[in-house]
Amino acid sequence: MQKKTLVLLLLFITAIVVGASFYFHPDTPNTPAAAGVRESRIVMERAMQIVREKKPTPVQASIFYAKVARQYHDHIGEPVEYSTSTLITELETIVQNDDQVVQTRPDGDPFWTSPLQPFSPNAGSIPQFIIDDNFSYTVPAPPEYMGDEFLKNLAEVKMASGNRTPEQGAIINFWGGVPGTEAPAGIWQNRLEEVSRKYNLSDKQYAYAQMILAESIADAFIECWGVKFSYWTKRPDMVDATIQTAMPNPPFPGYVSGHSTISFAAATVLGQFFPDDASLYIHDATEAKNTRLWAGIHFSHDNDEGERLGIEIGKFVIEKLKLTPIL
Repeated sequence: MQKKTLVLLLLFITAIVVGASFYFHPDTPNTPAAAGVRESRIVMERAMQIVREKKPTPVQASIFYAKVARQYHDHIGEPVEYSTSTLITELETIVQNDDQVVQTRPDGDPFWTSPLQPFSPNAGSIPQFIIDDNFSYTVPAPPEYMGDEFLKNLAEVKMASGNRTPEQGAIINFWGGVPGTEAPAGIWQNRLEEVSRKYNLSDKQYAYAQMILAESIADAFIECWGVKFSYWTKRPDMVDATIQTAMPNPPFPGYVSGHSTISFAAATVLGQFFPDDASLYIHDATEAKNTRLWAGIHFSHDNDEGERLGIEIGKFVIEKLKLTPIL
């Protein structure tokens, strides 16, 4: 009798384990999340894996995440397909709609010089998710080429990159976001997930934070790319070939820094959602910004103006959407 009871108990436990493994399988669409398991995050992780494999541009990846996050948030509890094949189709559509043809490319000493086709040169005209015509902040023109401020910042890049430490190199790699990774927008989705683990957020709460973060970053990329392809500025080692870069130059102009812009937009929004962690997010954004200088691929004016733009984007999102702390 005891043996029969033990067998039945083992069968019951096995059924629970097998059922649970199916219930939470990432490729099983429309599965409600149990306590502590956020389906919204599972869907985003699948989207990030697709970005790693398909290698879209940073802008394309950010738009993809924003659309995935919005679709999930707006259809929580509804029979919506989130299979890998469906998400791949969504990304492929975004890539196909991203016009890669550059109509005019300025020539001359101040301008970006590279034989590479730039990533998403017309992204500044892509419709945005939250930013609208009421966003009035204007990024100032970069310092005069070869003027005093420009030369001072050039010397700073050379000094910083030439004295790069192993610790700085590791931080550069962490924030890299190059094609084949989850891209900078995905790094910030990871930071949201990591920092929020200590909170008992519902799937609905997490889905909302994930969506607003994704849309804010996508809008920040679009704003930033509009600036980049207005000025077409050189990267530091295009001015001084002796500068030691930690990575190949990204295939797009320097001013303003995308990492600085999107990171400070993300940190500003997340700090509003999670006030107790605001200083941590600002630390992350500052670190991401500094890696561009340490890597030798951005001037301080690229980074500093990107920071200002990102903060203004974050403040606009907070005010327009009347964002309040989630907790």
